Amino acid sequence: MNRGAVFVRAMVAALLLALTASTGWMSPTAHAAPDKNAGANRFGSCLASQKSGDLLLLFDESGSLTQTDPKAARVQAARYLLQTLGRYADRVQADLSVSVAGFADTYVTEHDWTRLTAGSADSLGESLAPIANKNTGIDTDYWLALDGARQALAARGAGRCQAVAWFSDGKIDFTKRPGTRSYAPGVDLNSDDGVNQAITAATEAICKKGGLADQLRTSKIVMLAVGLGDQQSDQDFDVLSAIATGKGVAGKSCGSIT
Repeated sequence: MNRGAVFVRAMVAALLLALTASTGWMSPTAHAAPDKNAGANRFGSCLASQKSGDLLLLFDESGSLTQTDPKAARVQAARYLLQTLGRYADRVQADLSVSVAGFADTYVTEHDWTRLTAGSADSLGESLAPIANKNTGIDTDYWLALDGARQALAARGAGRCQAVAWFSDGKIDFTKRPGTRSYAPGVDLNSDDGVNQAITAATEAICKKGGLADQLRTSKIVMLAVGLGDQQSDQDFDVLSAIATGKGVAGKSCGSIT
């Protein structure tokens, strides 16, 4: 297994440790840092008590992945996640469904909702194989990604435990070309200045009070963010981690609900 795969799998393992430890499935000597893994704890506890839930696997499909995740560690890690959660769902007798989506300059559903069990985990994992080659997108548009995830989970109905396992190499980014975005009216992407303005507008639309991050939190959707690329700096993951936790690894604040 390549170094990047080890890095990403370790991050997923930490999330799963927090999730399973929260319900007493693992040894009582296993501990997880509550400040970093509160979301995983909450999702695990919810599944154990409410017995129904949804997990959306959300994959960055931008061109930068050819450098940050050339061996598709994201797919290996997601398969590991499915196998472990499938066993967990069986153990706590939860009806857990999984869907797969990708994003770059658009949001695309890659695999519709399917029940996850220990028996279905391998076939679901194999269905992720095409994701390994989906790394040619021209943008990394977090607003589109999160709005698509919000709508997909809202369509599942109320009263279900819900989470997004979000794999990305870190930054909101756009390719310079003619065009605009709905959250940045009047900003043309066909210049360096336009790209920078669009990045600022996307971040603001997500992180402002009542923005997309707050909307997801109000809906009690847990964000489990997994950073890709073991050579990336904290700054690269600042917005990603801020969306997931409210406070980024480099200090970025995001939203008013945590």
